[in-house]
Amino acid sequence: MKILFVISSLHMGGAERVLSTLANHLSFNHDVVIVKLDNKEVFYEINEKITVESLDLEKANNSFLKKIAHNFTLLYSIRKNVKKYNPDIIISFMDRTNINTLLATMFLKNKVIISERTNYDAQKNKLLRALRSIIYPFSNGMVVLSQYDYDKYHNVKNKKIIFNPLFINTNTDTILEKEKLIISVGRLIEGKAFDILLKALNIIDKALLNDWKVYIIGEGKERQKLEFMVNDFGLKKTVEFIGLKKNIVDYYKKASICVSTSRAEGFPNSLSEALSLGCASIATDCISGPSELIKNAENGFLVEVDNVDEIRNKLELLIKDESLRNTFSKKSIEMSKKYNVENIVREWEKYIEEII
Repeated sequence: MKILFVISSLHMGGAERVLSTLANHLSFNHDVVIVKLDNKEVFYEINEKITVESLDLEKANNSFLKKIAHNFTLLYSIRKNVKKYNPDIIISFMDRTNINTLLATMFLKNKVIISERTNYDAQKNKLLRALRSIIYPFSNGMVVLSQYDYDKYHNVKNKKIIFNPLFINTNTDTILEKEKLIISVGRLIEGKAFDILLKALNIIDKALLNDWKVYIIGEGKERQKLEFMVNDFGLKKTVEFIGLKKNIVDYYKKASICVSTSRAEGFPNSLSEALSLGCASIATDCISGPSELIKNAENGFLVEVDNVDEIRNKLELLIKDESLRNTFSKKSIEMSKKYNVENIVREWEKYIEEII
């Protein structure tokens, strides 16, 4: 079977990592092509068997006429590559790319599965929301990450919930030696609300943090603002920004606690990975994602979005109680089995076969 993925970029990000993981595992038994719209470097490792086409067409154009010309060129280039590789199935990732791919493949016989990687309400652009509503029903299939999104896309007939795969495989019998380390992972943007974590750390009992380190892992436009907050709160000895890390697994293995303060999610890869490697976790109960992974007070804590006091309280509880951390750790590892990459890839293969 020939599978063609379409995505805006493979530079970095949750959707990019999911696509890379799926493509790599599908390439063991299938012919896989990835068409990416930009010309940036590929951040994640891609199996050498996979063909990667870079269109170099993800550029902003200020002029209205140039934007129109650019969009026509983009649609033409996607269509040209579909004809070139003639795949059995096309799988596109994220809303803009989904819309472009469906438009580019109009009247072709190739089947298209669109894949939404964040929750329905995250898209604030009214035009894109309208285009989703009009164009998505022309897809042959759609993959979403939660029941919430499944219900929201009521105008798309053939839908399936498939969770993101773990890009790492864990051994549930392995006892990991944890350090006094708290991590928070993700893009440093407003929606991930790292400022809420810092505010919680600012009001925590400082004596509890004496032997602990907090690593914020990721990059983004909010970094400078967050660094100023760390300075203002007197947390420089505790909190460290360590940027993007390809060896992120090493940090999950060492960390005792993971905190996710997102205001919105699709399916949080960083949280699922942290849980699979035994991090006792605290996550905001935003619209979709964390509640699929955490059963409150069973394998972690779910807290109200933007609730600084609640995050502070749960952090203090976990820092004080090693036994509770260990309980959450063991249960999280066990519950993560269903997100094993082989299981998720089998779900995708089955769905692809149904669509074809």
